[in-house]
Amino acid sequence: MPKYRMTKQQFDAAVDALRRGEHPKTYEEAPEELRRVYIAACVVMRQRLGISDDQPWSGSGPTDVELALFFAGLDEAQRKRLKQVAEGFVLEKPLLH
Repeated sequence: MPKYRMTKQQFDAAVDALRRGEHPKTYEEAPEELRRVYIAACVVMRQRLGISDDQPWSGSGPTDVELALFFAGLDEAQRKRLKQVAEGFVLEKPLLH
């Protein structure tokens, strides 16, 4: 299966939307770039916070403020790595609900 690719503009638009709190409430209404960047951000945030895969996130995931702070704290190299992580996922419906 070929790796999914998104342009820098698509990635930046998804990051900007998430930073502003404009994330969809359902999987079906989410553009693929937004789903990928949201999931990648959650994975990286969990790693940084030391939350194991089997430990649930408190609530239903990061808050809008936590996401905004996360994105604001990324330098260019970290943004590039986050984009690579987002492009590497094989998306399945249960990942975002």
